[in-house]
Amino acid sequence: MAVTNLGSIKWTGNVFKATDGSLVDLATDGLDNYNFVEGLDDFATNSGFLEWSSGGERVVPLPTNTRLGVGRLFGETVEVGLDVIIPMNDQPGSLRTVAVGFGGDVRPIPWLQLSAGLMTGGNADTKLPVGVTFIAGAGTWEAGIASRDMITHFSQRNPYPLLSLGFFASASSQLHEPRIPFETIDWSSLPTIAVNGTTGHAVMRIVQHEGLRIRMVEYSANYLADHWCPLGHLVFVLEGELINEHEDGTVDVLAAGMSYHVSDGLQFASLADEWAGEDACGGWGLPEVTRKGVT
Repeated sequence: MAVTNLGSIKWTGNVFKATDGSLVDLATDGLDNYNFVEGLDDFATNSGFLEWSSGGERVVPLPTNTRLGVGRLFGETVEVGLDVIIPMNDQPGSLRTVAVGFGGDVRPIPWLQLSAGLMTGGNADTKLPVGVTFIAGAGTWEAGIASRDMITHFSQRNPYPLLSLGFFASASSQLHEPRIPFETIDWSSLPTIAVNGTTGHAVMRIVQHEGLRIRMVEYSANYLADHWCPLGHLVFVLEGELINEHEDGTVDVLAAGMSYHVSDGLQFASLADEWAGEDACGGWGLPEVTRKGVT
């Protein structure tokens, strides 16, 4: 529920008021015989169409509306909604009557969405909007065709544009979750990669997917990382002890059998004391940012 356009607008200074009179005084026998100077005086002075009041003020209430809405999602395939707009006064810009809109989306199959609605009241005749949307790439690509009012196809009363077309493509892989198939991993068969820290080194085996990196890492004694990591992590310690230091100075100690998890953007670093663990690191395409620190 919401109430919009509460209050009023106040004009101060020069206030101009247009009368509701006739412009017969501006009539002329022809353009060649019209005196623009005298005509302008007839139009824009207190004796003409406009009334000037220097230093005056005027307060005009806003066209206040009360708006009520409700929506419901049924499973993952059907969504419906109801919207009601109630005019609270008769100021210019207000609706003449209560406006009611009802509509919904149905997705019978993952790549197709059907939309329809009904709008009536307000300042317009009853309208029946419909639309069809085609979806690909888990929502990355969308194309659709819609009509604001199907009734206009069969009537000439208050016609609207017949059809509209649209196309959408997300600019970032962060807008959808990658689909990772079922997979078993034989860690002993994977090649090892050695990485040096500020002190010590780490030996890791890596499985890489879109937006997700899974690692088994063995750190040497007194390993000290050389950067802060902004990516999300899910870590389980198999052996030894792991010390995590955050940028705010907080320190956490994990023993074998313990784990931690953190979302993207919460930078931390780690110090290992002869530990081995599994590390799932995902950033959904975010670039890595390196800063000197402890991991």
